[in-house]
Amino acid sequence: MGYILCRDAEAEHPYYVKELSINIYSAYELCYFIYHHSALLGDDFPDEQLLRFIGSGCRMPDLERKLRKGQAEGEDAETLMMTILQDVHYYGERELRQIQTHLSRRRLLSGSEKVKQKADYLLGKRRFQAALNLYEKILKGEFGEVDDGLRGRIRYNSGIALAGLFMFRDAAEALTEAYDLLGQENILRDLRFIYELDDTVPVRSDLLDQVQPRVHMRWIEEIAQAKERAAGDTRVLKAREALEKGAFSRREAVAALTDEWKTEYRGMFR
Repeated sequence: MGYILCRDAEAEHPYYVKELSINIYSAYELCYFIYHHSALLGDDFPDEQLLRFIGSGCRMPDLERKLRKGQAEGEDAETLMMTILQDVHYYGERELRQIQTHLSRRRLLSGSEKVKQKADYLLGKRRFQAALNLYEKILKGEFGEVDDGLRGRIRYNSGIALAGLFMFRDAAEALTEAYDLLGQENILRDLRFIYELDDTVPVRSDLLDQVQPRVHMRWIEEIAQAKERAAGDTRVLKAREALEKGAFSRREAVAALTDEWKTEYRGMFR
């Protein structure tokens, strides 16, 4: 699909954004994309394909030349994003000030933090494997040094992504490492949730035993509420019926039965 915001200057050959599987057809749509999805844009922005799209597809050769000149002079990606937004005139002054503030903060992030921001964005879009691939590259040091705090946050989010792929044992290992690094109670809550999803995952009782009983009971109630919200979901009911008839494997059934209420609970992840 593509964003259809302005039909007056649609390009014959759109610019494809693989991370979101969308096509961009105009300069207005490009501005919309930059404004709302800047987390996806790396330090190599804009790439050669996008430059050609701007010059030929959007029929804005002057902007293409300006961007190429900026790249040659060492301007950063944030500056080049603002060049596009200012030249196309899709947004007003108020919106431009807002995005300028956002990009100024982004400019201060390390290379690893920027890539994590992109991975987190993909995680939020349920692109779990794509997010995991980026998290792994960060941990390998491909984008700069990784301190314990950043490693802990990455391992936490990796655990959420692994749970989204129903790889619960790996998810539990990632969350346990995250807790060892960060010591945050909410990570133990998420571990408790993983154990509810898959009772074959070894329970780290030494971690959960330190949680106060009243807190533990609150977590159990939250999990039960998530299950209840999904209990009447049509997809879940059909999955149960199919499982009883042997229509598909247990793994497929588990995926179908847990997906909806797991999604409810995922909204509580931070």
